Amino acid sequence: MALNIELNSGELDDYLSQEPQQQSGLTVWQFLDLVNSGRFLRGIEREAISMAIEEVYQEIIGDVLKQGYLWKKGNLRRNWSERWFTLKPSDLSYYVSEERKEKKGSISLDRNSCVEILPDRDGKRCMFCVKTASRTYEMSASDTRQRQEWTLAIQMAIRLQTEGKKSLHKDLKQKRREQREQREQKKAAKEEEMQHLKQLQEEKERKLQELELLKEAQRQAELLLQEEEQRRKQQHEEMQKTLEIQLQEAEQARASMQAEMVLKEAEAERQRKRITELEEMQQRLQDALQQEIKARQDEESVRCAQARLLTEEEEKMKQLMKLKEEQEEYIIKAQHEKLVLKQEMENKSKFLEEAQKQLEEVRVNRERMDQDVMN
Repeated sequence: MALNIELNSGELDDYLSQEPQQQSGLTVWQFLDLVNSGRFLRGIEREAISMAIEEVYQEIIGDVLKQGYLWKKGNLRRNWSERWFTLKPSDLSYYVSEERKEKKGSISLDRNSCVEILPDRDGKRCMFCVKTASRTYEMSASDTRQRQEWTLAIQMAIRLQTEGKKSLHKDLKQKRREQREQREQKKAAKEEEMQHLKQLQEEKERKLQELELLKEAQRQAELLLQEEEQRRKQQHEEMQKTLEIQLQEAEQARASMQAEMVLKEAEAERQRKRITELEEMQQRLQDALQQEIKARQDEESVRCAQARLLTEEEEKMKQLMKLKEEQEEYIIKAQHEKLVLKQEMENKSKFLEEAQKQLEEVRVNRERMDQDVMN
């Protein structure tokens, strides 16, 4: 049959996707024009195309599920007549010929109707019957294939009546619309997914660029760290060399200080001996002074002179005691005040020389006074 013409649905989908004005669907006339153009058919003859278009027109516009010749058994005369049957969801009409000018009758179909296969009899084969609430209609097809097609088509019409649907193709159109919407949703979801993947790819590339920048920054930081480490190492080596030089200088200074301390300790020992001698001299002077005081108790002027001399001697003694204390402090602090101690020692040596001179002067004055007394 012409309805078995093969349609290239892939090319049709491509056409619909490429034509934005057609994405919402095609009208019947647009579809028929496309089929009639032969663009989506595979080498089909024009006559077959015309027959197919006629059947499509009847099926879509007239809601004709199936049509063709069948043999029908009469109700009263019980004879067999060949009739042109037209099946719609609501009824099965039959005519004298395919021109459908003279309608002979109609079989109303509802949910209580059914179709059954009958065994061959009365010289007829491929028989079946349509049962309604009021009557049973017996029919015969030309072959088994036709009988199967008719029984399936009638069952479909009864099912449509049961489901309350008036047209198969309106239902199919709704399903196709839903399928198209699903395809569009899938396409939109796919585009959204591709956009999301593109964004992810861009994000990935951006992350990779950031990673490269981070790696470059890390390499730069490592280079700076190595340079800083090298600089610190060089500074540490220089500092270590400087410390070693300073340590050597400190060792030399320490050895020099120790040698100087030995000299200063020897000098301090000499100073202590001199102080001891001065103390002994002072003791002798005190003894002599006591003797002088006892010897010259009767002479007021001598006593005044002796008193003055005694005062001076006591003052000298205090100075000597102070010098002794300073010498002892100098010995204790010699390690910390080397240069100062040397200066102080020089000053103290000068002071001792002056003291010796003064003592010498005192001794000379004393001898003079003794001579004066003896005279």
